[in-house]
Amino acid sequence: MYLNHNPTCPHCRKMMEKVETPFPTLPEYFGFGPRFLWVCSNDNCSLFINGWKNMAEKYGELTSIRYMIEPESGETGVFPVPTVSLFDNLFPNDKDTTDSDLNGNPNGLMT
Repeated sequence: MYLNHNPTCPHCRKMMEKVETPFPTLPEYFGFGPRFLWVCSNDNCSLFINGWKNMAEKYGELTSIRYMIEPESGETGVFPVPTVSLFDNLFPNDKDTTDSDLNGNPNGLMT
């Protein structure tokens, strides 16, 4: 199975976005692993909204989750997002971001 079109999030029914994998070492250096994931970018998605409370109550973490699909296998899961602005940087064409949102890291990843 290979998903080469934008799937729809089952939690909010919005089209998902293509996001390059944040860890390029797997596909680039080892020759395996997805080059991108399908991720729900809807800030009003019920999974994302409820994720803040659920992650705090269950794991004591101040983070939320977004629905994702691995395009090569079709496997589904969740993508952790510790801040809203961090995830916004994965969609630079969809949302306005500033350098301060990146915390000095152009990849938008926490160091």
